[in-house]
Amino acid sequence: MRSDLLHLWIQSAGILVASVWGIYTFVWQDILVPSWAPAAINLDLSLTPIEGRTTTADGSEMALNITATNPSSRKLYLLSNVWQLVGIHRKAVTEKEFIHLGNRTLRDVPLLQAERLIRNETSPTLAVGRIFGDDIIHPGEKIDRTIVVRLPAGYGVAEVNVVVPTLTKEPNQKLFKGRHLVWGLTSEDDVSALLCPSSDSAGKQLDGRNIDCQSAPELDLDGELRSFDPLMRVFSASEQVGIPISQKR
Repeated sequence: MRSDLLHLWIQSAGILVASVWGIYTFVWQDILVPSWAPAAINLDLSLTPIEGRTTTADGSEMALNITATNPSSRKLYLLSNVWQLVGIHRKAVTEKEFIHLGNRTLRDVPLLQAERLIRNETSPTLAVGRIFGDDIIHPGEKIDRTIVVRLPAGYGVAEVNVVVPTLTKEPNQKLFKGRHLVWGLTSEDDVSALLCPSSDSAGKQLDGRNIDCQSAPELDLDGELRSFDPLMRVFSASEQVGIPISQKR
């Protein structure tokens, strides 16, 4: 009798331990660990000449495709995002200039390259726009957009850059103290982040009216995002593509 009771107690204890372990494993692996992970999206970018469209004397048409995928198990929130297209001129340089440009690139200028006998000169912004209108990207969801842009003649290379700020928690009035993140062009044609009092104000600011918006040099954008959501991330991508040289006159 005592042996049967002991066996029953051992069996019950084993079931209890297994249940507790199962719950612990589920909570740890499926709830706690994902909740501690930073925001994660896979951002794919391509810029390709449109098939069947011959480069003409006044320029080339390109297809810009941007895809964002949420590989995580959590819902992510996309803030205002932006794409920018620039052209790159390829100009001849001397051997001496190549050494100077090579050293400057290696020491000072990030994400650029120096090539013997060739200098790359980036143009002002040729085209710019918002990427996604979606505010939320669900677990496992993929959103994409294709945009047709025209690159004026005279450029051997085109480059597109995208920026997608992403949060793991829903934005509210505490983010940026109730202001709204938008994007604008500076007088030097650079894309700059702006914080404006409201969506209406943002539109007026971009139309050139006198609205109280702060530009990126005046604020710590990354710091303000991180103070609201320590798991946030700002995703960016860049793509260069050569322009077809055949032209139709």
